[in-house]
Amino acid sequence: MLSIPKERDSHNLKFDLEKRRQDKLQKNQLVTQRQVSTLLSQQSIINAVKDRLPEIQLARITTNIKPHVILCHRVEGLSALIRSAESNGDLEGFRICRLAPRVSHLLFADDCFLFFQAEERQAIMMKQILTQYEEASGQAISLPKSEIFYSRNVAEPLHQSITNILGVRAVLGTGKYLGLPSMVGRSKKATFSFIKDRVWQKINSWSSKCLSKAGREVMIKSVLQSIPSYIMSIFRLPNQLLDEIEKMMNTFWWGHGGSNNKGFSNNKGLNWLSWEKLSVHKNDGDMGFKDLAAFNVAMLGARWKIGNGFNIPIVSEPWIGSGLSIPPVGDDMIALQSYSVGHLIDQEGKVWNEPLIHQFFVEDMATNILNTPLHHQVLTDKLIWKAEKNGLYSVKSAYRICIKEVINNDHLCKPGYWSGIWKLKVPPKVKNLIWRICRDCFPTRVKLRSRGVTCPSECVICEDPHEDSYHILFHCPRSIDIWQTTNLWHLISPALHQFDNAPDIIFNLLHNLSAAQIENIVTIMWSIWKARNLKLWQQVSNSFTAILERAKHLLDGWRKANRKRVPIMSDNQALLPSASNSSNNTNIRWRKPESGRYKCNVDASFPTMINKVGFGMCIRDSDENHVRSKTMWFNPTCSVDVGEALTLHHAIRWIHELQLLNVDFEVD
Repeated sequence: MLSIPKERDSHNLKFDLEKRRQDKLQKNQLVTQRQVSTLLSQQSIINAVKDRLPEIQLARITTNIKPHVILCHRVEGLSALIRSAESNGDLEGFRICRLAPRVSHLLFADDCFLFFQAEERQAIMMKQILTQYEEASGQAISLPKSEIFYSRNVAEPLHQSITNILGVRAVLGTGKYLGLPSMVGRSKKATFSFIKDRVWQKINSWSSKCLSKAGREVMIKSVLQSIPSYIMSIFRLPNQLLDEIEKMMNTFWWGHGGSNNKGFSNNKGLNWLSWEKLSVHKNDGDMGFKDLAAFNVAMLGARWKIGNGFNIPIVSEPWIGSGLSIPPVGDDMIALQSYSVGHLIDQEGKVWNEPLIHQFFVEDMATNILNTPLHHQVLTDKLIWKAEKNGLYSVKSAYRICIKEVINNDHLCKPGYWSGIWKLKVPPKVKNLIWRICRDCFPTRVKLRSRGVTCPSECVICEDPHEDSYHILFHCPRSIDIWQTTNLWHLISPALHQFDNAPDIIFNLLHNLSAAQIENIVTIMWSIWKARNLKLWQQVSNSFTAILERAKHLLDGWRKANRKRVPIMSDNQALLPSASNSSNNTNIRWRKPESGRYKCNVDASFPTMINKVGFGMCIRDSDENHVRSKTMWFNPTCSVDVGEALTLHHAIRWIHELQLLNVDFEVD
């Protein structure tokens, strides 16, 4: 591979690539995987110890070194002693494959991993190195906390001998380090099964057995789904393991009592919807639980902010403006692996070297590169998170990207005014009931029979032969009497003439009624369903008054508990525009600055027909007189936020050039 310093210019880049292409044609030899440079990661090294190498041992040594900068040289001293022993042939690390470099030690804060052949002479040498390190640094090795792990091909007598030489404990595995398994074997499912056990323990704890539906939602989103988050940010967990965890949470959500650690309920019950459907966003008809497989790959989406470009490889890095990267496919692209993005930039003017880019890239890729903006204000290369304005990674934005771009669950989205349900200022159990009705997972007798449950189909209240959600809420004589008693029937009956199913009727009411009206209606729906269940399971019959009083008590109590956050409005107040709403409709006029000051108004425009952004800035004084104005163009186009920020930046520089003082800036 070519070793090219940063200062080499584009002429040398073209020359070297052409020379490389000619040399390749002359050589006529196969390129095998052994000739490809291998990137070693911590975990792949540890995996190799267990699964591939026949007679390698691993010792985990714990020292009392604290991770402060002042001790870096001492740790380097330990590393130098080990490298010296390797060069003299006294120690031998291991390779992950035949042509890979040998690895003898890995350093992590106040711990280190040591790798050497299972031989007594090498164990003695390692012991001497550690003793020499202790004497030179004045720091002692914590042998009681240190462990040694042997490959399965090492004989038992040699086990004992090496363990006695080093004076540490022999273990079957290296346990956990910083909350993660130090060694991952052939079965990832077995290695990470402790995650499922932790989820199972939380689900079956005493604190989760008496939770309401709202409590279960909080439990799943805030506790259960967060258990594997840290590990999933580092490892790709097996799909089978994630499926079992999702089954456990799904069973817990539908409230069938405790589940076993295989994800199945200990009690019989119905999971009305699959976890795949429940993981759809709330505004698309479901509960918005996490798809764990999607969340596991949610680390995708970072890209580079380009300074001089010399720290960004051309190949395999997401530096192109649209978040694309150039794959190392083809001779030209493989040759470019030794070069950085800085070689494609004219550093003096900080613009793309257009002829060079068109020479080495196909037209579509060249266009994407040239449309990647280069900002003079950006001085250093930095990896940023494209889904957040501040460039910092967030789990929320990562998951959103993964669902939209990787998983794509659009086919599971259900039409309807779902946001209207979740915006209701009513108790969570009422909102959950309305969601279940509209999502067609409401356990009426007709619905239960359609799911294979043996039960009558007659209405519990009036013995009508067809008890579905439409009948219980709007067609049963008892329900009609309740709506008429509350003077709400005239609001509901128009929707009954348009639709013949409960979900469409509810969505229509959400669209057309005031907040206070719909909150009263849905709370009474909950009380009607409560009365039906009391009649079925406890043989208790509620009067009209009892049903309405229960609804009123629930809604008033919830409003009282949330009085600071949820203002109580009468029906008439809900229909009247507030003062704040009316003020938002007034025109906002330009205000002159204080006496003796200037005001600079700035704005950006984003034409759709050309690949440019327009900057405009205007200066006026305290007498509203025009002082100076200016327009500029920037190429290529960019996001609205970036365009507005660039406009303000150029306005500040312009004011500085004009040597104006006491200037106020105003953006829209």
